Amino acid sequence: MTTFEIAHINEQGINVVVVFVEPSVAHKSQHELDAIAATLQQCARSAKLAGSIAMVWPGGFWAPQNQHAFFKSPGGSFATLRSRINKTLNCSA
Repeated sequence: MTTFEIAHINEQGINVVVVFVEPSVAHKSQHELDAIAATLQQCARSAKLAGSIAMVWPGGFWAPQNQHAFFKSPGGSFATLRSRINKTLNCSA
């Protein structure tokens, strides 16, 4: 089982489960990132966490297209989001 730090947040009425992942994720293909996000989304649903998954790492992120503006803004920066960590997410996959 893998445990991730998360920030379960609501930004402008949208629930987001921000998952902090290893920086090595930056070297994955888009297909691999999508697969990781799908697995994390299943874990979040199992944990009864509302919202879509976003993954962040120092210098990068993966999120649904409609959330890119937030993750490119100062409020969506890695450092700012780290200060909002409020839960952990356990995944067995």
